[in-house]
Amino acid sequence: MNVTKTISEFVVNTGFEDFPERAVTVAARAIMDCTGVALAGTREDCARKLADWTREMGGNYEAGVPSFGFRTSPPAAALVWGTAAHALDFDDVMVSLVGHPSVTLVPVIFSLARKYRADGRRMLEAYLVGLEVEGKIGRATSPAQYAAGWHATPTVGSLGAAAAAAKMAGLDAGQTAMAMGIAASMAGGLRQNFGTMTKPLHAGMAARNGVSAVMLAARGYTADEAILEARFGFANVFSGPGRHNLDLAVQGLGQSWEALDPGITIKKYPCCAFTHRSVDAVLKLREENRLEAGQVESVLCRTDRQGIEVLIHSRPRTGLEGKFSMQYCLAGALLKGKLGLEDFADRTVSEPAAQDLLSRVTVEELTGTSMAAQCSVVEIRDRSGRTCSCRVDVPRGAPGNPMTWEELAGKYRECAGVVLPPGGVEQTLELFGKMETLESADVLLDLLESAV
Repeated sequence: MNVTKTISEFVVNTGFEDFPERAVTVAARAIMDCTGVALAGTREDCARKLADWTREMGGNYEAGVPSFGFRTSPPAAALVWGTAAHALDFDDVMVSLVGHPSVTLVPVIFSLARKYRADGRRMLEAYLVGLEVEGKIGRATSPAQYAAGWHATPTVGSLGAAAAAAKMAGLDAGQTAMAMGIAASMAGGLRQNFGTMTKPLHAGMAARNGVSAVMLAARGYTADEAILEARFGFANVFSGPGRHNLDLAVQGLGQSWEALDPGITIKKYPCCAFTHRSVDAVLKLREENRLEAGQVESVLCRTDRQGIEVLIHSRPRTGLEGKFSMQYCLAGALLKGKLGLEDFADRTVSEPAAQDLLSRVTVEELTGTSMAAQCSVVEIRDRSGRTCSCRVDVPRGAPGNPMTWEELAGKYRECAGVVLPPGGVEQTLELFGKMETLESADVLLDLLESAV
Protein backbone atom coordinates (compact mmCIF):
# COMPACT_ATOMS: atom_id res chain seq x y z
CA MET A 1 0.00 0.00 0.00
CA ASN A 2 1.33 3.45 -0.91
CA VAL A 3 0.37 5.32 2.24
CA THR A 4 2.04 8.57 1.20
CA LYS A 5 0.12 8.63 -2.08
CA THR A 6 -3.19 7.87 -0.38
CA ILE A 7 -2.74 10.66 2.15
CA SER A 8 -1.58 13.15 -0.50
CA GLU A 9 -4.65 12.42 -2.65
CA PHE A 10 -6.86 12.88 0.41
CA VAL A 11 -5.34 16.32 1.08
CA VAL A 12 -5.97 17.47 -2.49
CA ASN A 13 -9.41 15.93 -3.04
CA THR A 14 -11.08 16.87 0.25
CA GLY A 15 -13.13 20.07 0.23
CA PHE A 16 -15.07 22.14 2.73
CA GLU A 17 -18.33 20.37 1.90
CA ASP A 18 -16.85 17.04 3.00
CA PHE A 19 -16.46 18.08 6.64
CA PRO A 20 -19.26 17.53 9.15
CA GLU A 21 -20.67 20.76 10.53
CA ARG A 22 -19.55 19.85 14.04
CA ALA A 23 -15.96 19.35 12.84
CA VAL A 24 -16.00 22.84 11.35
CA THR A 25 -17.15 24.25 14.69
CA VAL A 26 -14.36 22.39 16.49
CA ALA A 27 -11.83 23.75 14.00
CA ALA A 28 -12.97 27.37 14.33
CA ARG A 29 -12.81 27.20 18.12
CA ALA A 30 -9.40 25.53 18.07
CA ILE A 31 -8.03 28.18 15.70
CA MET A 32 -9.42 30.90 17.98
CA ASP A 33 -7.94 29.30 21.09
CA CYS A 34 -4.53 28.81 19.50
CA THR A 35 -4.51 32.41 18.27
CA GLY A 36 -5.23 33.80 21.72
CA VAL A 37 -2.53 31.66 23.28
CA ALA A 38 -0.07 32.76 20.57
CA LEU A 39 -0.81 36.44 21.20
CA ALA A 40 -0.09 36.01 24.90
CA GLY A 41 2.98 33.93 24.05
CA THR A 42 4.58 36.76 22.10
CA ARG A 43 5.50 38.32 25.46
CA GLU A 44 7.62 35.31 26.46
CA ASP A 45 11.41 35.46 26.20
CA CYS A 46 11.63 32.53 23.81
CA ALA A 47 9.32 34.26 21.33
CA ARG A 48 11.03 37.65 21.68
CA LYS A 49 14.51 36.25 21.18
CA LEU A 50 13.35 34.30 18.14
CA ALA A 51 11.58 37.35 16.69
CA ASP A 52 14.73 39.45 17.11
CA TRP A 53 16.77 36.82 15.29
CA THR A 54 14.13 36.51 12.55
CA ARG A 55 14.14 40.27 12.03
CA GLU A 56 17.91 40.16 11.57
CA MET A 57 17.59 37.39 8.99
CA GLY A 58 15.24 39.51 6.86
CA GLY A 59 12.73 38.16 4.36
CA ASN A 60 10.41 39.07 1.52
CA TYR A 61 7.80 40.74 3.77
CA GLU A 62 4.81 38.62 2.71
CA ALA A 63 3.64 37.67 6.20
CA GLY A 64 3.32 39.46 9.51
CA VAL A 65 3.67 38.33 13.09
CA PRO A 66 1.69 39.91 15.94
CA SER A 67 3.24 42.05 18.65
CA PHE A 68 6.59 42.50 16.91
CA GLY A 69 5.69 45.04 14.24
CA PHE A 70 7.45 43.60 11.20
CA ARG A 71 6.81 41.36 8.22
CA THR A 72 8.98 38.56 6.94
CA SER A 73 8.84 35.47 4.73
CA PRO A 74 6.07 32.90 5.29
CA PRO A 75 8.44 30.21 6.66
CA ALA A 76 9.97 32.67 9.13
CA ALA A 77 6.56 34.01 10.15
CA ALA A 78 5.34 30.45 10.75
CA LEU A 79 8.41 29.80 12.91
CA VAL A 80 7.68 32.80 15.15
CA TRP A 81 3.92 32.24 15.24
CA GLY A 82 4.37 28.56 16.16
CA THR A 83 6.93 29.22 18.88
CA ALA A 84 4.80 31.96 20.43
CA ALA A 85 1.74 29.69 20.32
CA HIS A 86 3.56 26.98 22.29
CA ALA A 87 5.54 29.28 24.60
CA LEU A 88 3.03 29.11 27.44
CA ASP A 89 2.12 25.44 27.00
CA PHE A 90 -1.48 26.67 27.06
CA ASP A 91 -2.30 25.31 23.59
CA ASP A 92 -4.49 22.32 22.79
CA VAL A 93 -3.59 18.63 22.65
CA MET A 94 -4.91 15.58 20.80
CA VAL A 95 -4.66 12.01 22.04
CA SER A 96 -4.16 10.39 18.62
CA LEU A 97 -1.22 12.69 17.86
CA VAL A 98 0.23 12.36 21.37
CA GLY A 99 1.03 16.04 21.02
CA HIS A 100 -0.17 19.53 20.21
CA PRO A 101 -2.03 19.85 16.90
CA SER A 102 -3.04 23.48 16.45
CA VAL A 103 0.37 25.06 17.05
CA THR A 104 1.69 23.33 13.94
CA LEU A 105 -1.35 24.22 11.79
CA VAL A 106 -2.59 27.71 12.68
CA PRO A 107 0.82 29.36 12.09
CA VAL A 108 0.92 27.74 8.63
CA ILE A 109 -2.52 29.06 7.77
CA PHE A 110 -1.85 32.59 8.97
CA SER A 111 1.59 32.84 7.36
CA LEU A 112 0.23 31.81 3.94
CA ALA A 113 -3.24 33.40 4.02
CA ARG A 114 -2.22 36.69 2.40
CA LYS A 115 0.03 35.05 -0.19
CA TYR A 116 -2.79 32.84 -1.44
CA ARG A 117 -5.66 35.29 -0.80
CA ALA A 118 -7.43 32.78 1.42
CA ASP A 119 -10.98 33.14 2.67
CA GLY A 120 -12.36 31.65 5.86
CA ARG A 121 -13.35 28.38 4.24
CA ARG A 122 -9.90 27.79 2.81
CA MET A 123 -8.34 28.35 6.23
CA LEU A 124 -10.76 25.89 7.83
CA GLU A 125 -10.13 23.34 5.05
CA ALA A 126 -6.38 23.59 5.57
CA TYR A 127 -6.72 23.22 9.32
CA LEU A 128 -8.99 20.18 9.10
CA VAL A 129 -6.95 18.26 6.50
CA GLY A 130 -3.80 19.01 8.47
CA LEU A 131 -5.46 17.81 11.67
CA GLU A 132 -6.60 14.64 9.93
CA VAL A 133 -3.10 13.90 8.66
CA GLU A 134 -1.55 14.54 12.08
CA GLY A 135 -4.07 12.38 13.88
CA LYS A 136 -3.98 9.45 11.48
CA ILE A 137 -0.17 9.35 11.21
CA GLY A 138 -0.03 9.88 14.96
CA ARG A 139 -2.19 6.80 15.56
CA ALA A 140 0.18 4.80 13.38
CA THR A 141 3.51 6.02 14.71
CA SER A 142 3.40 8.35 17.72
CA PRO A 143 3.32 5.95 20.70
CA ALA A 144 6.63 4.32 19.76
CA GLN A 145 8.17 7.65 18.82
CA TYR A 146 7.22 9.18 22.13
CA ALA A 147 8.58 6.23 24.09
CA ALA A 148 11.89 6.57 22.24
CA GLY A 149 12.21 10.23 23.23
CA TRP A 150 10.93 11.98 20.12
CA HIS A 151 8.41 14.79 20.52
CA ALA A 152 5.50 14.05 18.17
CA THR A 153 4.53 17.73 17.85
CA PRO A 154 7.55 18.53 15.64
CA THR A 155 7.91 15.07 14.04
CA VAL A 156 4.36 14.11 13.04
CA GLY A 157 3.41 17.79 13.24
CA SER A 158 5.77 18.62 10.38
CA LEU A 159 3.75 16.32 8.13
CA GLY A 160 0.45 17.81 9.26
CA ALA A 161 1.87 21.27 8.66
CA ALA A 162 2.91 20.24 5.15
CA ALA A 163 -0.60 18.98 4.47
CA ALA A 164 -2.16 22.24 5.67
CA ALA A 165 0.31 24.30 3.65
CA ALA A 166 -0.32 22.19 0.54
CA LYS A 167 -4.04 22.87 0.89
CA MET A 168 -3.43 26.61 1.29
CA ALA A 169 -1.18 26.65 -1.79
CA GLY A 170 -3.42 24.44 -3.94
CA LEU A 171 -0.76 21.85 -4.76
CA ASP A 172 -1.64 18.74 -6.73
CA ALA A 173 -1.25 15.23 -5.30
CA GLY A 174 2.21 14.68 -6.72
CA GLN A 175 3.50 17.96 -5.34
CA THR A 176 1.88 17.23 -2.00
CA ALA A 177 3.69 13.88 -1.80
CA MET A 178 6.96 15.70 -2.50
CA ALA A 179 6.16 18.22 0.25
CA MET A 180 5.52 15.37 2.69
CA GLY A 181 8.87 13.86 1.77
CA ILE A 182 10.72 17.13 2.23
CA ALA A 183 9.01 17.84 5.56
CA ALA A 184 9.81 14.33 6.81
CA SER A 185 13.54 15.01 6.38
CA MET A 186 13.20 18.31 8.22
CA ALA A 187 11.35 16.78 11.18
CA GLY A 188 12.88 16.35 14.62
CA GLY A 189 12.58 17.34 18.28
CA LEU A 190 13.70 15.70 21.53
CA ARG A 191 11.63 15.36 24.70
CA GLN A 192 14.71 16.06 26.81
CA ASN A 193 14.23 19.74 25.97
CA PHE A 194 10.88 19.89 27.77
CA GLY A 195 10.97 22.73 30.29
CA THR A 196 13.33 24.86 28.18
CA MET A 197 12.89 27.45 25.42
CA THR A 198 13.55 24.78 22.83
CA LYS A 199 10.32 22.96 23.61
CA PRO A 200 8.14 25.76 22.18
CA LEU A 201 10.63 26.09 19.33
CA HIS A 202 9.60 22.55 18.35
CA ALA A 203 6.16 23.81 17.33
CA GLY A 204 7.61 26.70 15.38
CA MET A 205 9.98 24.35 13.60
CA ALA A 206 7.12 22.07 12.54
CA ALA A 207 5.11 24.99 11.13
CA ARG A 208 8.16 26.37 9.32
CA ASN A 209 8.98 22.90 7.96
CA GLY A 210 5.52 22.54 6.46
CA VAL A 211 5.59 25.95 4.78
CA SER A 212 9.15 25.52 3.51
CA ALA A 213 8.44 22.05 2.16
CA VAL A 214 5.42 23.24 0.20
CA MET A 215 7.20 26.27 -1.22
CA LEU A 216 10.02 24.00 -2.39
CA ALA A 217 7.65 21.36 -3.79
CA ALA A 218 5.81 24.06 -5.74
CA ARG A 219 9.14 24.83 -7.46
CA GLY A 220 9.65 21.21 -8.47
CA TYR A 221 11.86 20.12 -5.56
CA THR A 222 11.82 16.35 -5.20
CA ALA A 223 11.75 13.83 -2.38
CA ASP A 224 10.97 10.14 -2.03
CA GLU A 225 7.37 9.55 -3.11
CA ALA A 226 6.79 6.87 -0.46
CA ILE A 227 8.37 8.63 2.50
CA LEU A 228 5.97 7.26 5.10
CA GLU A 229 6.24 3.56 4.31
CA ALA A 230 9.72 3.19 2.74
CA ARG A 231 12.44 1.11 4.40
CA PHE A 232 14.33 4.17 5.61
CA GLY A 233 11.25 6.36 5.68
CA PHE A 234 9.40 8.20 8.41
CA ALA A 235 7.67 5.30 10.18
CA ASN A 236 10.64 2.95 10.36
CA VAL A 237 13.16 5.62 11.35
CA PHE A 238 11.15 7.53 13.95
CA SER A 239 9.14 4.62 15.41
CA GLY A 240 11.39 1.69 14.59
CA PRO A 241 10.72 -1.35 12.37
CA GLY A 242 7.77 -3.35 13.64
CA ARG A 243 6.79 -0.64 16.11
CA HIS A 244 4.20 1.13 13.95
CA ASN A 245 1.02 0.24 12.11
CA LEU A 246 0.62 2.25 8.93
CA ASP A 247 -2.78 0.71 8.27
CA LEU A 248 -4.00 3.14 10.95
CA ALA A 249 -2.71 6.08 8.91
CA VAL A 250 -5.30 5.47 6.20
CA GLN A 251 -8.04 3.67 8.13
CA GLY A 252 -11.11 5.89 8.15
CA LEU A 253 -9.29 8.66 6.28
CA GLY A 254 -11.95 11.14 5.22
CA GLN A 255 -14.69 9.22 7.04
CA SER A 256 -13.98 9.24 10.78
CA TRP A 257 -12.71 12.72 11.53
CA GLU A 258 -9.97 13.38 14.09
CA ALA A 259 -11.70 16.63 15.06
CA LEU A 260 -14.57 14.51 16.40
CA ASP A 261 -12.83 11.28 17.43
CA PRO A 262 -10.76 11.55 19.55
CA GLY A 263 -11.37 15.30 19.34
CA ILE A 264 -9.27 18.15 20.65
CA THR A 265 -8.59 18.96 24.29
CA ILE A 266 -8.47 22.72 24.89
CA LYS A 267 -6.41 23.45 27.96
CA LYS A 268 -7.85 25.11 31.02
CA TYR A 269 -4.43 25.57 32.62
CA PRO A 270 -1.18 26.88 31.05
CA CYS A 271 0.94 23.83 31.80
CA CYS A 272 1.60 20.29 30.60
CA ALA A 273 -1.62 18.40 29.87
CA PHE A 274 -0.48 15.47 32.01
CA THR A 275 -1.00 17.66 35.10
CA HIS A 276 -4.58 18.65 34.34
CA ARG A 277 -6.48 15.72 35.82
CA SER A 278 -4.54 16.10 39.04
CA VAL A 279 -5.05 19.87 39.15
CA ASP A 280 -8.79 19.37 38.64
CA ALA A 281 -8.77 16.95 41.57
CA VAL A 282 -6.84 19.33 43.85
CA LEU A 283 -9.11 22.28 43.07
CA LYS A 284 -12.20 20.17 43.72
CA LEU A 285 -10.82 18.95 47.06
CA ARG A 286 -9.77 22.47 48.03
CA GLU A 287 -13.25 23.85 47.37
CA GLU A 288 -15.30 20.99 48.82
CA ASN A 289 -13.21 20.73 52.01
CA ARG A 290 -12.45 24.45 52.33
CA LEU A 291 -8.76 23.67 52.49
CA GLU A 292 -6.10 26.33 52.85
CA ALA A 293 -2.51 25.65 51.84
CA GLY A 294 -1.32 26.19 55.42
CA GLN A 295 -3.49 23.31 56.61
CA VAL A 296 -1.93 20.78 54.22
CA GLU A 297 0.44 18.24 55.69
CA SER A 298 1.00 16.19 52.53
CA VAL A 299 -0.32 15.52 49.05
CA LEU A 300 -0.10 12.13 47.36
CA CYS A 301 -0.75 12.11 43.62
CA ARG A 302 -1.00 8.80 41.83
CA THR A 303 -1.10 8.99 38.06
CA ASP A 304 -0.12 7.05 34.94
CA ARG A 305 3.48 6.24 34.04
CA GLN A 306 3.49 8.33 30.87
CA GLY A 307 2.62 11.46 32.79
CA ILE A 308 5.35 10.77 35.33
CA GLU A 309 7.91 10.31 32.56
CA VAL A 310 6.98 13.62 30.93
CA LEU A 311 6.85 15.70 34.13
CA ILE A 312 10.58 15.69 34.69
CA HIS A 313 11.01 18.69 37.04
CA SER A 314 10.23 17.69 40.61
CA ARG A 315 11.97 20.77 42.11
CA PRO A 316 11.42 23.53 39.54
CA ARG A 317 13.06 26.95 39.80
CA THR A 318 11.70 28.62 36.67
CA GLY A 319 8.27 29.07 35.13
CA LEU A 320 9.13 26.80 32.20
CA GLU A 321 10.21 24.04 34.58
CA GLY A 322 7.09 24.64 36.66
CA LYS A 323 4.92 23.77 33.65
CA PHE A 324 6.49 20.31 33.67
CA SER A 325 6.33 19.76 37.42
CA MET A 326 3.39 17.93 38.95
CA GLN A 327 4.66 19.01 42.35
CA TYR A 328 4.54 22.71 41.52
CA CYS A 329 1.23 22.61 39.62
CA LEU A 330 -0.53 20.98 42.57
CA ALA A 331 1.14 23.31 45.07
CA GLY A 332 0.22 26.35 42.97
CA ALA A 333 -3.39 25.21 42.70
CA LEU A 334 -3.58 24.71 46.47
CA LEU A 335 -2.02 28.08 47.20
CA LYS A 336 -4.15 30.17 44.83
CA GLY A 337 -7.30 28.13 44.20
CA LYS A 338 -6.62 28.47 40.47
CA LEU A 339 -3.81 28.11 37.96
CA GLY A 340 -3.37 30.93 35.46
CA LEU A 341 -0.76 32.67 33.35
CA GLU A 342 0.69 34.67 36.23
CA ASP A 343 1.29 31.50 38.27
CA PHE A 344 4.10 30.44 35.94
CA ALA A 345 6.30 33.49 36.22
CA ASP A 346 9.81 32.65 37.44
CA ARG A 347 9.33 34.72 40.59
CA THR A 348 6.06 32.93 41.43
CA VAL A 349 7.53 29.45 41.09
CA SER A 350 10.50 30.36 43.31
CA GLU A 351 8.39 31.88 46.11
CA PRO A 352 9.19 30.25 49.49
CA ALA A 353 5.57 29.25 50.10
CA ALA A 354 5.38 27.44 46.76
CA GLN A 355 8.74 25.73 47.23
CA ASP A 356 7.80 24.61 50.73
CA LEU A 357 4.44 23.20 49.68
CA LEU A 358 5.70 21.43 46.57
CA SER A 359 8.27 19.62 48.74
CA ARG A 360 5.29 17.97 50.47
CA VAL A 361 3.83 16.62 47.21
CA THR A 362 4.62 12.99 46.38
CA VAL A 363 3.96 11.52 42.94
CA GLU A 364 3.60 7.78 42.40
CA GLU A 365 2.61 5.58 39.49
CA LEU A 366 -1.01 4.46 39.43
CA THR A 367 -0.79 0.88 38.25
CA GLY A 368 -3.23 -0.54 35.76
CA THR A 369 -3.45 2.59 33.61
CA SER A 370 -2.51 2.95 29.97
CA MET A 371 -2.50 5.62 27.28
CA ALA A 372 -6.09 4.66 26.53
CA ALA A 373 -7.20 4.77 30.17
CA GLN A 374 -5.38 7.53 32.03
CA CYS A 375 -6.54 8.95 35.33
CA SER A 376 -5.28 10.65 38.47
CA VAL A 377 -6.06 10.01 42.12
CA VAL A 378 -5.10 12.74 44.58
CA GLU A 379 -5.14 12.32 48.37
CA ILE A 380 -4.61 15.31 50.68
CA ARG A 381 -3.81 14.94 54.37
CA ASP A 382 -4.22 17.98 56.61
CA ARG A 383 -2.38 18.77 59.84
CA SER A 384 -5.23 17.36 61.94
CA GLY A 385 -4.79 13.95 60.33
CA ARG A 386 -7.93 14.16 58.19
CA THR A 387 -7.61 12.85 54.63
CA CYS A 388 -9.70 13.44 51.54
CA SER A 389 -9.27 12.06 48.05
CA CYS A 390 -10.56 12.56 44.52
CA ARG A 391 -10.21 10.64 41.25
CA VAL A 392 -10.42 12.38 37.87
CA ASP A 393 -10.54 10.45 34.59
CA VAL A 394 -11.49 13.20 32.13
CA PRO A 395 -9.99 16.68 32.62
CA ARG A 396 -11.93 19.85 32.04
CA GLY A 397 -11.51 20.92 28.42
CA ALA A 398 -11.31 17.38 27.03
CA PRO A 399 -13.93 16.27 24.47
CA GLY A 400 -15.69 14.26 27.18
CA ASN A 401 -15.77 17.25 29.54
CA PRO A 402 -15.68 20.33 27.30
CA MET A 403 -15.48 23.94 28.35
CA THR A 404 -18.49 26.12 27.59
CA TRP A 405 -18.37 28.87 24.97
CA GLU A 406 -18.25 31.39 27.82
CA GLU A 407 -15.18 29.64 29.27
CA LEU A 408 -13.48 29.50 25.87
CA ALA A 409 -14.22 33.15 25.18
CA GLY A 410 -12.99 34.06 28.66
CA LYS A 411 -9.70 32.28 28.04
CA TYR A 412 -9.36 34.03 24.67
CA ARG A 413 -9.99 37.42 26.26
CA GLU A 414 -7.40 36.74 28.98
CA CYS A 415 -4.76 35.70 26.44
CA ALA A 416 -5.45 38.07 23.55
CA GLY A 417 -5.84 40.97 25.96
CA VAL A 418 -2.14 40.72 26.77
CA VAL A 419 -1.35 42.48 23.47
CA LEU A 420 -4.64 43.58 21.87
CA PRO A 421 -6.78 46.48 23.08
CA PRO A 422 -10.26 45.55 24.34
CA GLY A 423 -11.87 46.60 21.07
CA GLY A 424 -9.49 44.43 19.06
CA VAL A 425 -10.13 41.47 21.34
CA GLU A 426 -13.88 41.70 20.81
CA GLN A 427 -13.58 42.31 17.06
CA THR A 428 -11.39 39.25 16.54
CA LEU A 429 -13.60 37.16 18.81
CA GLU A 430 -16.57 38.08 16.63
CA LEU A 431 -14.69 37.15 13.44
CA PHE A 432 -13.75 33.75 14.81
CA GLY A 433 -17.43 33.18 15.55
CA LYS A 434 -18.28 33.51 11.84
CA MET A 435 -15.04 32.27 10.34
CA GLU A 436 -16.55 30.19 7.54
CA THR A 437 -18.25 33.28 6.10
CA LEU A 438 -15.12 35.45 5.96
CA GLU A 439 -14.54 36.58 2.39
CA SER A 440 -10.89 37.35 3.10
CA ALA A 441 -8.44 36.48 5.85
CA ASP A 442 -7.02 40.00 5.61
CA VAL A 443 -9.56 41.59 7.92
CA LEU A 444 -8.64 39.15 10.70
CA LEU A 445 -4.91 39.31 10.05
CA ASP A 446 -4.95 43.11 10.00
CA LEU A 447 -6.39 43.12 13.51
CA LEU A 448 -4.00 40.46 14.81
CA GLU A 449 -0.91 42.06 13.30
CA SER A 450 -1.83 45.43 14.77
CA ALA A 451 -0.97 44.05 18.21
CA VAL A 452 2.06 45.80 19.73
